[in-house]
Amino acid sequence: MLDNVRLFSQYYKTYGLSAFLYPDVVSNWILNKREAKKRPAFVKSRPNIIQIELTNVCNLCCKYCYRGRLDEFPGVKFGYMKEKDFKKIVSEIKTPVSIGFVGGGETMLHPQMFEFAKHISQIHKPSILSVTTNGTLLDESMALKLIDSNISKLYVTIDAASPETYIKSRGRDYFNKIIKGVQTLVELKKQKASKTPIIGLSFIILEENKHEILDFLKLAISLKVDFIGTLRLPHPVSPEGAFMNKSSLDDIYKKLIEARKYLESNNFWVKESIMYNPEQIFDFQNRKGYFCSTPWEFPQVTWEGELTPCCVIPFSEIYSFGNIIKSSFGEVWNSAKAVDFRRKIKSATPPINWCKKCMGC
Repeated sequence: MLDNVRLFSQYYKTYGLSAFLYPDVVSNWILNKREAKKRPAFVKSRPNIIQIELTNVCNLCCKYCYRGRLDEFPGVKFGYMKEKDFKKIVSEIKTPVSIGFVGGGETMLHPQMFEFAKHISQIHKPSILSVTTNGTLLDESMALKLIDSNISKLYVTIDAASPETYIKSRGRDYFNKIIKGVQTLVELKKQKASKTPIIGLSFIILEENKHEILDFLKLAISLKVDFIGTLRLPHPVSPEGAFMNKSSLDDIYKKLIEARKYLESNNFWVKESIMYNPEQIFDFQNRKGYFCSTPWEFPQVTWEGELTPCCVIPFSEIYSFGNIIKSSFGEVWNSAKAVDFRRKIKSATPPINWCKKCMGC
């Protein structure tokens, strides 16, 4: 009973009055939090957070992207989620607290992104909707649509503080265009007295850009964005994950300590991220257990409707609980493959090789 009261208070502190307006959402949130902690193989709750990949088509070629390993998965197809499939998926999720449009492609390339966003507001009123983008399509027209939409958060990943470094890490020269787009969105929000979307900049640390970590933070503050979305290393399973040797980690550790002090001195919000804590980088490198709650709390749906355990497993060719377009969400969420994956993730032997080096999310 006390645990329920504590969790309800936590929900209310984060999401406000919706705690009283949507009791079914709160009940599921509490149950999902409890199950994510106990991690039963078969779950009664639905995930509190769902990540939906509208498309895996992209206009960049980032060094750390999983696309660098496509030769290992020749069966991967590229495309865009269909409207009827999207509506089926979100109707069966039932009670999500947060929905994120994110995946292996550039979300804003989907021609129906705003239509899909509006649909979510009609059937999942309390849900917080976020969009992750590379920012290359962010111009005045896009900014106005974002402000007029129900999109609450916008994560813009740039991985650089200069055009030269941007090209090295992301493959193409879009840096100045993205900066201008962010400036335009910030200014239009101010003109229209709009609180949303709140804007965050993200930075994946590579050998090519680690010297610009502090400059990136200074840039974010100068642009007057609302928060830092991500400041972390690439996942070890990505093509660039191999660069994380002891020497590189020691150097990054020092830079993250400096970055933390700078952000704290400027009272700037950093999204809670396990990767941001430099001490935990080493904890994960040396850990013996695999405490992962993602297959309970926030799985990912690919553009084809495959339900994967998390965003670090972007292709169904690696692992999938099942297809929630062909079957119901409930059936797939507790399918034999889902139950087996959850059971194994608790053991000392991870369910698949990609889990062996995962450092959390």
